[in-house]
Amino acid sequence: MRMRGRRAACWILLLPVCAGILLVSVIPARGDSGQASVSPYRELVKVMLTSGLFDVGLSRASKADTSAVRTQLEKQLGRQLTEDEVGRLQRLVTRVLLEVFPQSFWEDTYVDMLPKHVSVENARELLAFYRTPLGQKTLRLAVLLTAEADDASQRVLKARENEFRQRFIAEFQKEFPDLRAGVSARQSQPGPPPSSASFWYYCAKSKMYSPYVQQCPTGWVKVVPNTAPPRQ
Repeated sequence: MRMRGRRAACWILLLPVCAGILLVSVIPARGDSGQASVSPYRELVKVMLTSGLFDVGLSRASKADTSAVRTQLEKQLGRQLTEDEVGRLQRLVTRVLLEVFPQSFWEDTYVDMLPKHVSVENARELLAFYRTPLGQKTLRLAVLLTAEADDASQRVLKARENEFRQRFIAEFQKEFPDLRAGVSARQSQPGPPPSSASFWYYCAKSKMYSPYVQQCPTGWVKVVPNTAPPRQ
């Protein structure tokens, strides 16, 4: 699994918690609970993660990683995975995510991060708010919205997919004429001739042989081989 995919999965877990903090921070607090706490940051993080946000974030990360792994596997296998294989694959991804990024890992991460954005007093005010009926309802709403965000976004994107594609192509062509010209020029380059056991095809411009290069703007040179084309 590529590191970029892993980082994306980590941020999927991070976003719901940050969204919950921002949502609550704009609602006036109902006052301090009056209870002393050694670490209000850790208590705040535990309240939020155990509300269901961690499970939702884990599910979204698992789906994203499973999709990436599935694409690579199907490409290498030359076939689609069965429903049973996809299910087993997702359970494996979820298990590995939990082993590498357990809830305790995220608790420690957020406890270190929160002081940069939330004062101790604000953390206690947030805790007091979360203990109110409205605070509990806010947490449940954050979980529901986070869980439904993917499906909702997919429906919206699908409904306007063609409109977006057409608009983007038109704007891209106006905004990046040089890139458009480069893409067009590359697509217009002739491909290598059909492979033949009697010849290699060499491109002097790239100093590479077909099939290790697919276009040659200066034209292909036939070379009588003694062995297979050398690897580049």
